[in-house]
Amino acid sequence: METAIITLSENQIVLVDGATGYLGNHVVAALSKQGAKVRALVRPQATAADIAFLEQCGAQIFQADLTNFQSTPAGQKRKLEDAFAGIGAAVHLIGSVAPGKNEKFAQLHQEQSRAFASWCVRAKDVGGFAHAAMITSLGADLDSPSEYLRSKREAELALLTELDGAQITSTIFRPSLIVGRTVGRRDSKLVKRYRHLARTRPLVPLINGGKNLVQPVFVTDLAEAIVTKILAAGASDICEIGGLAPISMRQVVSEIMSVLAIEKSFFDIPVAVALAAAGVMQRFQNVPLVSKDQALMAGFDNICHDNKLAEIIGRPPTELVQALSTYRNWDGD
Repeated sequence: METAIITLSENQIVLVDGATGYLGNHVVAALSKQGAKVRALVRPQATAADIAFLEQCGAQIFQADLTNFQSTPAGQKRKLEDAFAGIGAAVHLIGSVAPGKNEKFAQLHQEQSRAFASWCVRAKDVGGFAHAAMITSLGADLDSPSEYLRSKREAELALLTELDGAQITSTIFRPSLIVGRTVGRRDSKLVKRYRHLARTRPLVPLINGGKNLVQPVFVTDLAEAIVTKILAAGASDICEIGGLAPISMRQVVSEIMSVLAIEKSFFDIPVAVALAAAGVMQRFQNVPLVSKDQALMAGFDNICHDNKLAEIIGRPPTELVQALSTYRNWDGD
């Protein structure tokens, strides 16, 4: 397959929220590489180091909490109006599989998605806004046993209700496990946890024995897919995104340890035991080491039924070993 061609309109401005996060860093870098003018919407409490990285990528920084256009306080509304003014596209990345103690999935996912969409509608009303992108999760479903995955589908619906009513097209990306890093200071929370466990524990714990299947996608491939779709501004769609093939979580962790030149044995933790431990962590830790939803999702597969990655980026996905090799000689967050 030939490499996908990205067409940029002159002076294309793209806003990215959640820009200080793991995927956000890679999306901002990829957009900047393609010549887009990037606006990074970040929390008021964002660290100087995170902001410095985004500025090095050429992004213009806007610090404000994302709230619904109709209910945003006057002072904050001016900041958000400046951030969204004149943009042609926007990428929504805010969310978490393990919210902090005082956060709820509904707040992080549905409310933030609705707020993001309300500002996209506002941007269309006053300018040439064309397309929005949102990243949720493979398996997002109202009938999922996972509250996280249910909330991701509810977030999709909240976004689509706003955008469809305003006739704004959008792309929803549903990735499996995201791995690797090429820019920034962040990492996948799950991969970070296993890198830490492999380095510090005599045995590496695996919930459900790591039997569940995932389809790891290289973060750079995902960022490329997002940029391709957002700049093409085509019809609305929902895209499942994964790597070359399904693989067990046990195999993924084995590959991570191989890259780090670590040889250790595993010990298996039943899902029920992991759920009980996660309940305690969520009660006492501000951001739990393992959340109930992470423990629960280790009990079922998370693989693509219709992987759109190769079609979007115009080439096969990056091999898992190559993606994980980016962790070699890196000791970041």
